Amino acid sequence: MFTQSACNLFSGAPHDDSGTTEHFIWTRADAIAAVVTAAGLLARLEDLP
Repeated sequence: MFTQSACNLFSGAPHDDSGTTEHFIWTRADAIAAVVTAAGLLARLEDLP
């Protein structure tokens, strides 16, 4: 569930679709949280056999 939520955030925010995400603004806190989330998920993949 967490992975899906992260994927939704990463894939939806960059779009500027009229009426939905056109006014989405990344705050510094959002950007830091996104980078930390991605890094954490990638680190878990590194530990897989």
